[in-house]
Amino acid sequence: LKSTILGFNSHIYIFKDSNSDFRFSEADSLRNILNKRKEIVSTSAIVMAQAMLSKGERIKGCIIRGIDWKSNSAINYKNYVIKGNWQLKSDNDVVIGIQLAETMNLTVGDTLSVISPLNSSKTVFGIIPRKKEFRIAGIFKSGMFEYDSSYLFMNAIPASYFTASPRKFNMIEVKLTPDYIEKADYEEYVLTAELGADYQ
Repeated sequence: LKSTILGFNSHIYIFKDSNSDFRFSEADSLRNILNKRKEIVSTSAIVMAQAMLSKGERIKGCIIRGIDWKSNSAINYKNYVIKGNWQLKSDNDVVIGIQLAETMNLTVGDTLSVISPLNSSKTVFGIIPRKKEFRIAGIFKSGMFEYDSSYLFMNAIPASYFTASPRKFNMIEVKLTPDYIEKADYEEYVLTAELGADYQ
């Protein structure tokens, strides 16, 4: 249980102050600084968003987690993929939890629609929510219902269009070395002081 939780959650989360988000170049620069610290194993710039999934007459809420699957990610979702591929080789590829797949009656290779009211289109017929088709590349099973029933992983750029800040990251996640995990609160305090008022 502890291993699963740590596999899907990092130890420290860094946000921009004043409710703004990270430009891609800004996130890369900050990660380069963080990754030089001895107490940090890895960092990830990610996009988080809520959306609805649709397939036929089935509709289900989900949490989108937009990642760079090629990087040394702080999120180890790939260790839990039980069907298909963990690699998001196309911007149309997604990996979803097993409970979510079963609820929606989906399997690897199937397509589904992701719908969000953010970045909706205004037409003469009213506001049309953003909607895009994706292909299921893989299915993961963490053993945690919270994750297996709601999480969907996709590439960061397409994920960002389901937020209020396209082509930007919401946050940077930090994973600490085993010796520093119990000191996460202190390390967060240190990073906050060193990074300055622009971050929290």
